[in-house]
Amino acid sequence: MADDDLKRADILKDPLIRQMMRADRVSLREMRKLLQDAARSHRLHGKDEPLRPQEALPLTAPRR
Repeated sequence: MADDDLKRADILKDPLIRQMMRADRVSLREMRKLLQDAARSHRLHGKDEPLRPQEALPLTAPRR
């Protein structure tokens, strides 16, 4: 398992993140996909450093 996988797993286990996901009605599956897509996009654009907050896209819950 790669280092970024561990970090994503930690994010998905975090109680505050889980509480926000529930409030925003974002499923674990949706959040996992969002994190995977963001990591993939980050790698594809050749960025080796972590995103700074001003570079990150805002998280929005999918419309239902």
